[in-house]
Amino acid sequence: MPSAPTPTPPPQIPLVVAVTGHRDLHPEDRAAGSALRRTVEGALRSLQTAHPQMPLLVLSGMADGADQLVAEVALAVGCEVIACLPKPEPEYLAELSAPAQEGLRELRARCRRVIVVPPEGSDPAPDDAAAYVTIGRFLVRHANVLLAVWDGEDTQKRGGTKHVIDMMVGTAPRAELLDLSDEAEAGHVIHVPAGRRSGQRLTDASETGVRTILAAGGGSGAVYRRVFSHIGRLNTELASAHARSPGAATAVRRDLIGDTEESTWAPAADLLDGQAHVDCLATDASRKTTNSLRTLTTLAGATGVSFLLYTDLVHHRPVFLLLYLAMLCATSWYLIKRVQRMDRKNRYLDYRALAEGLRVAVFWRLAGVSSSVADHYLDTSAGELNWIRSALRTWCLMSKSEHAPADAPADHARFDAVRTQWIDAQAAWFRSTSVKRRQARDLLDRAKRVLLGLAVACSIALAVMTLAVLPRESLGEFFRHLVLDHEASASQWLQLGAGLLLLAVTLCVAWAESRAYREEAQEFDRMALLFGRASTAASSMRAADPTEFRNLVGILGREALRENAEWLLLHRERPLTAQLG
Repeated sequence: MPSAPTPTPPPQIPLVVAVTGHRDLHPEDRAAGSALRRTVEGALRSLQTAHPQMPLLVLSGMADGADQLVAEVALAVGCEVIACLPKPEPEYLAELSAPAQEGLRELRARCRRVIVVPPEGSDPAPDDAAAYVTIGRFLVRHANVLLAVWDGEDTQKRGGTKHVIDMMVGTAPRAELLDLSDEAEAGHVIHVPAGRRSGQRLTDASETGVRTILAAGGGSGAVYRRVFSHIGRLNTELASAHARSPGAATAVRRDLIGDTEESTWAPAADLLDGQAHVDCLATDASRKTTNSLRTLTTLAGATGVSFLLYTDLVHHRPVFLLLYLAMLCATSWYLIKRVQRMDRKNRYLDYRALAEGLRVAVFWRLAGVSSSVADHYLDTSAGELNWIRSALRTWCLMSKSEHAPADAPADHARFDAVRTQWIDAQAAWFRSTSVKRRQARDLLDRAKRVLLGLAVACSIALAVMTLAVLPRESLGEFFRHLVLDHEASASQWLQLGAGLLLLAVTLCVAWAESRAYREEAQEFDRMALLFGRASTAASSMRAADPTEFRNLVGILGREALRENAEWLLLHRERPLTAQLG
């Protein structure tokens, strides 16, 4: 077995800033130390200050003017830059001026990666306008913030600065919007006023001050604050978990790749690292969530027991009333301070969802599937869960490896890794986990039936005892008091027993409801069947037709994403506080 790699620090999800602007900036604005450069630097530093838990990542088309100017400033203030070219580099260089060609060559060497944005549709060589619309859509889709270096004039050009701004804020023509139903796809724009070469240079401080253009409807501010808050917290927890246990993610990574060679995973190495780190967070959050649920169940049970003891057995002893009140206060405190504030269950669900999305991204990259995981994950009406889609999209954007071309020959080592480490492994996991869920469900069902039967038996015994006492009213005073006192004590115990048994039934129902055993078993059965059939099909098709194998992996990934999204929403509908409230 190959040795495990040295533990690497977890990746930090950045705040993505895309650039659009004039190619023909005023010469004095392009100069070193110009007011425009200082304004751009101020805008970037303001974002860094506002979001200290998220590093900045700048996307630049690397054209003359604004694109290269912002890239230069971003690198100077410590931001990473990705070059997003609308055409292959030799073809794109031919369109640039000589200084811009030199600038592109210099900047690309300092960029995190260079992406050639593929054309949309079936035309492999679209005209210039279509190519720039495509690059504009790519920037808007991946950006959290759009930095527009612009004089404010609308030239009516498709793919121009105003057109890209309209796509970002959701005011472009309907056919050109990314997704009308996804509120997080429309964001805000930071407008940095700038003059053109042929126009007047903007030198006044009030003119060069930035302004923010909000998305249509004005709702994106709150949406983006939620997205940034979730991602910032994830970055902080990733760093903290790595500091506590540097080797944990390496162990998870080794479990995922199994006995395969490390080199086999090269196209997805950075995604694999991210998946391992998030998986560690999800596992830790799952343990804490289970512990929280157990503690909550114990506190609720103790509260119920103390109440029944006081009302049914020893109501003349105030200590049991105090015990009941103390347990009630402890339960309430735990609900408020430990469950709601810490939000452990939702963090577990979110991190597990993100880890599973990255798992699909890893195997799609390994198989050469070019689809974006974020485009197929979670219903766009998921509201606060949009941050997961944003994180997935950004993580895949940061990956330094490229997708294999659609007509690339089969890489049998990687295809075998996809089949054994994902398809076969997932089929086995779904089968075994489905069995465990059914066993847990059946055990709780049997426990509920036995407890409920005992509660009914106690109730019947109590009724019989009460009826048996009534005819004895004519007995002597001493005997009557002796019998009644004895049977009154027994009736109190029966009342207590029936109450405790019913309380136990209630706790069993709440636990089963919170774990969703029945629903999970049904869904996992379906997924086990799906992955099992896919495993059989993959064994025969991978060598014969790599395209057919990639299509199978794509379909299987989309099904896995759908299942995980349904699992996430199912459990989010079962908050911890509602189960035992």
